[in-house]
Amino acid sequence: MPASSLANSVSELLASRRPNTAVLPRVLLCLSVATFAPYLPAAAQSDNKQSWTIPAGPLGRALSVFAVDSGVPLSFDPLLVKGRTTNGLTGEYTVQEGFKRLLEGTALVAVQQTTGGYVLRALSTSPRSERRSDTPSGVQRSDVDGSADSVERITVLGQLIAPMEMGRGVASLREIPQSITVMSSQQIEEQNITDLREALARIAGVTVQTSSLGRPVFYSRGFQINSVQLDGSFPVDATALGYNNDFDMAQYQQVELLRGADGLFSGTGDPGGVVNLVRKRPQQAAQVAFAASAGSWSNRRAELDVSFEPSYDGRWRNRFVALTQDRDYFYDVATMKKNLLYGISEFDVSEQLMVTVGGSYEERNSTPWWSGLPRYSDGRDLQLPRSTFLGTAWSRWNFNTDELFGRLDYKLSEGWSVRANVNRSNQTSGVRHASSNGAVNPVTGAGPTLGSSHAAYVNVQEIADVSMTGKFQAFGLDHSVVFGADWQHITRPNYRHWFGPYANIVQPVDPFNFDPNAYLEPAQNGYWFTWPSFYSKQHGAFAVARVALTQSLRLIAGLRYGQYEYQQRYYTYNTAGAIVGETRTKFDDAKTTPYGGITFELNDDWLVYASYSSTYRPQGTLLAGPLPGAPLDPIEGTNYELGVKGSLFAGRVTTSVALYDIKRNNQGIRDTSLPIVGACCWLQEGDVTSRGIDTEIQGELLPGWNVSAGYTYNDNESKVSGAAFSSVTPKHLFRLWSTTQLPGRLSRLRVGGGVNAQSSSFVSGTVTTWNETTTPWTQLGNVPFRFTQDAYAVWDARVEYDINDNWGAALNFNNLSDEVYYQTVGTSASGNWYGEPRNFTVSLRGKF
Repeated sequence: MPASSLANSVSELLASRRPNTAVLPRVLLCLSVATFAPYLPAAAQSDNKQSWTIPAGPLGRALSVFAVDSGVPLSFDPLLVKGRTTNGLTGEYTVQEGFKRLLEGTALVAVQQTTGGYVLRALSTSPRSERRSDTPSGVQRSDVDGSADSVERITVLGQLIAPMEMGRGVASLREIPQSITVMSSQQIEEQNITDLREALARIAGVTVQTSSLGRPVFYSRGFQINSVQLDGSFPVDATALGYNNDFDMAQYQQVELLRGADGLFSGTGDPGGVVNLVRKRPQQAAQVAFAASAGSWSNRRAELDVSFEPSYDGRWRNRFVALTQDRDYFYDVATMKKNLLYGISEFDVSEQLMVTVGGSYEERNSTPWWSGLPRYSDGRDLQLPRSTFLGTAWSRWNFNTDELFGRLDYKLSEGWSVRANVNRSNQTSGVRHASSNGAVNPVTGAGPTLGSSHAAYVNVQEIADVSMTGKFQAFGLDHSVVFGADWQHITRPNYRHWFGPYANIVQPVDPFNFDPNAYLEPAQNGYWFTWPSFYSKQHGAFAVARVALTQSLRLIAGLRYGQYEYQQRYYTYNTAGAIVGETRTKFDDAKTTPYGGITFELNDDWLVYASYSSTYRPQGTLLAGPLPGAPLDPIEGTNYELGVKGSLFAGRVTTSVALYDIKRNNQGIRDTSLPIVGACCWLQEGDVTSRGIDTEIQGELLPGWNVSAGYTYNDNESKVSGAAFSSVTPKHLFRLWSTTQLPGRLSRLRVGGGVNAQSSSFVSGTVTTWNETTTPWTQLGNVPFRFTQDAYAVWDARVEYDINDNWGAALNFNNLSDEVYYQTVGTSASGNWYGEPRNFTVSLRGKF
């Protein structure tokens, strides 16, 4: 519907004493599609052909799968498809061709709207069929006297989640025999999520902790998540020294999490899982989106997102994103300023070849606090205010990241395509910092001291991968294969650490009466310690086949061969800054890891699966005794999973349940029979198990009511100690987020809320105590500790109001009950971080 026609319809509707029921459905449908169209990737709306394998069967189910997988909004009345079937879709088709083929012989047609979405209509042009097919989901019409009648319901599909990038195109979310969560752009917007830390903290089964450097650390199924993919490519190492892993969401469309091991496409692999961030892609029409927000602790943020009008007959598409943010924190002194620019360009060289290039630049300047709070040496809580900051006001951390990426998509023939990715990120940072460390003596109140550092880091990660995907028929059944190779090179050129006053500040700290402004920044009159370049390399080749044994039963078999190489040199300096010694750590590993799975479709809605994957992770930086030591062999592991996936209400709701059993062998543990000297000495005897269940449900349960909920149970154990391997992973985790559009005269309002709840977690260990009456202090011994963070629940809420067709405003509340809890429990000496107190954010969004 043209803009002028829409405006006239709105005016007609508002001017009439009683709503015009012939106009109302058209207006609301156009507004609905216009609202969701910005979230679609360009690939979903383009004329490029895609490979499809949709079996014959019920028409509603086939259209739902097609709409969601292609990423287009599709609106239709369920009565239109009731009892109708389709012959399915196999081969390469554009979106329009796909709809036409699926609807052959059904007397229905998919009509594309000016917004890019589609409406399903009967070929009959009777007023009733026209009215029914134009009515949006869950809309009510209201008379002047307040009565409301339900308008015929239309299902809107494909608008929330873009096609999955994870898995190199080998299968859809439903067909991958592992537990997967997709956080859509709508959920990111509704929960006011701005970075990866906030996103994963709201995804089922993930525990987010804060490291000693203030960086987020992610756990799933009791294991740390080390890998982050970008657009499904080979992952970056999110744990590398000097690498900022708290990605800003301004340049990403959605977040995907695969729980368990991804031994085929993620290199060394980890049993916890792998994260994939899907970049924003250019759109098929010009659009400007603006968002601004302000909230507690002077948190101000503004985003500009521009998709330019495609040129060269739509073959060249461009998008640009700019972000600025300036914020404080709930604890004193700390600040952060961030600016980001992101651009991406797609060009259709031919009908077969599309080239994508892009890049981003981000700078962060902050006054950081890295250490967190201490506790008493016996583990008791100090009960400090949540605003406590035990660092210096002059501390600063400057961080710059520039990234370049490219992608090539080439369609060889029907069902066969090649994809290649390259990515290079360069991160530089400099830090001058001082904060406290040390447990508090319960009697004297002494113990913590102020320590400082001055360092400079450079982290360069270069990644390339290429894969070929093919679909073919044999014995009357459809099969697919994907194979390829990947390469990763990480370097840290010339890590530098300052030796001088910054490194020598050691002053007692009173955590109960601490003034961050009482300490002056020392003069810079020392010299740098410089270490030679560090590097790690890994490269490999993989292949996986999906073989249809019957129409319902599929077998998945894959194999990866990978090689890993690591080298690190250390210099020893004297107090004059001269090199007096050198040590070198160098090792390489090679490993073949198999993957297998089986899926069985019980019917059009339900699928059961089982899978097996193996992993390995090098640990050659740990040395086995006796001195000088030898690198430990890699950690090896297996991951078994059994689950069921469901698709309900014509594809509007997806649900899954998974049981898993993980084993890891050869984990390095300390060799207590030998002294600790550098990286020596360790034993390769650590065996770990992790078992549990993941459950999840996402989608539109009732018209206008969307829910994303998940519950996970985990039980992990170290076989050496008999205790929990990851005690910070709670046994029970529950995540819920739900939104609903209010009916009738309140239809401009959308309300939502949710909860993040978990059972208790704990840490245990020992802390060193000191005799404070001597000068210098002398060590008294190690005191064991164990302390627990009790179970807690944090409730959030949101109210959103559509001001007009282009503008909307929202108010988000976090931690409504002002729950006081430790988001991270560290040691007696440091690393204890409170969760955020009650806070709010007001946001304004516009789309033109």
